[in-house]
Amino acid sequence: SDYQLRGRINVMEYEDRLVFMNEAGFIPETIENALVEGYKPPYYRNTFLCNAMVSLYMIDTDSIGIPMMFRIQRNRCFPLPSYDLSTPNRVKVTLYGRILDKSYTKLLHANGDLDLHTVFLLDKIQKGEEVSKEDCDRLRGNGLIEGRYPRVFVSFEVADITGRKTEYIRNKGLKNDSYQVIILDILETAGESTVGELLEMMGSSLPQKLDSEQKRRKVSNLLQSMRSDGVVDVKGIGRGARWILIKD
Repeated sequence: SDYQLRGRINVMEYEDRLVFMNEAGFIPETIENALVEGYKPPYYRNTFLCNAMVSLYMIDTDSIGIPMMFRIQRNRCFPLPSYDLSTPNRVKVTLYGRILDKSYTKLLHANGDLDLHTVFLLDKIQKGEEVSKEDCDRLRGNGLIEGRYPRVFVSFEVADITGRKTEYIRNKGLKNDSYQVIILDILETAGESTVGELLEMMGSSLPQKLDSEQKRRKVSNLLQSMRSDGVVDVKGIGRGARWILIKD
């Protein structure tokens, strides 16, 4: 604590989590720094108090408290602690006492050799938090994630272990030739359709990780490819253009 701020150490107890809030800046600056093996803080904020607690064996002098807490949660296959450092001179930590995502828990059970930093990154992804491009590339290289940065998701290899195949398909979508078959079936039934109408009829078959404009571009690209193959043609221009089948 920074006692000059005259704050309190608050412990809030909920049914499924504990929340600790302390008035002081976070000395390591980032949680990533605190998790680096061998990290030592550059100073103690309250030197007299620290020296007194060291004498009474009441203080962690090796700076292993935070990494130990993360390892305990990892070994329990629980979500890792969440640090909120968004408010200046305040540290807020949430320690979870229940499973947030059963699939994530099964993943840790099945992959006991994952290092703490990798688990930390996967934990951020399961919580919907963004990871850096560099970290994303490393996870992708290890076959742990897929998707277009920053919208990444668990890869099929992991999904197969955790039973998340359905979620994987919803995120990744089908192969292009499968979408072309759907488009052909729609055009054969409807006679002609705009891109917007095709989008509406294709519905949830398109990847959920894409926003509406990205879905429109995907369908447009599929149609242009099919047009190059001589399968479909278009009447008009712009969003009102209508696509039709080319019949033999």
